Amino acid sequence: DVLEPHNGNLIATTRLAYKAILETLGVDYLAFRLIGVLSLLLAVALFFALVKRRIGALPALAPGLALLFFGSAGDYVVGPIGAATLFSISAGLAALLGLERHDRRGDVAACALIALSVVTFTTGLAFLVGVAFSVLMQRDRRRRAWIFLVPLAVYAAWWLWSLDSPRSSESEVTLSNALLIPNYAADALAAALAALAGLDSDVTGDEGGLVWGSILAVVAVLWGIMSAIDQPAR
Repeated sequence: DVLEPHNGNLIATTRLAYKAILETLGVDYLAFRLIGVLSLLLAVALFFALVKRRIGALPALAPGLALLFFGSAGDYVVGPIGAATLFSISAGLAALLGLERHDRRGDVAACALIALSVVTFTTGLAFLVGVAFSVLMQRDRRRRAWIFLVPLAVYAAWWLWSLDSPRSSESEVTLSNALLIPNYAADALAAALAALAGLDSDVTGDEGGLVWGSILAVVAVLWGIMSAIDQPAR
């Protein structure tokens, strides 16, 4: 039951946590609410720790506070429904912090944490790609490739096992959807930026998020490109 796909997703740790709560505390909703709040606090704390190393503590407060008091997504990020995603993000962020230790303990921790992220929710796959790139950009990439190959093998084994399930992701995949990936990615970026800026809804009740978000997305992409171009010069 723990490994059974949920809408094509592996949510093993979430199922274990829910099972433990129901068996020990019963159906009291407070426990689930506390998990939702703790998952948010953990994700923001780890995000702050990661960003602080790059731009300093004070500038890192700005994005950290935006995520901590994410009013546009309050029903999701402070409720139990978002706990699986947030715990997956937390484990992924912790894995990136482990890699920055540049020692054996950090590598072992990064491998274990990214595996935990992957088995918590599919969001972990994005962090697995990030960990893989971080390792492959180093000179000792062959010696340290196990850091991302082990979690990848774990997920691949589960995915192959889950193909026989009627809830597997394979049953929801169609090749034609590949054409929609660029459109989906652009809409997702626009929606996320509009939500972070508090511009995802209009006071008149009209949905205006994608309009404002599209503007912010263009600015963000241009800023990212200019930063990438300017980086080698520095």
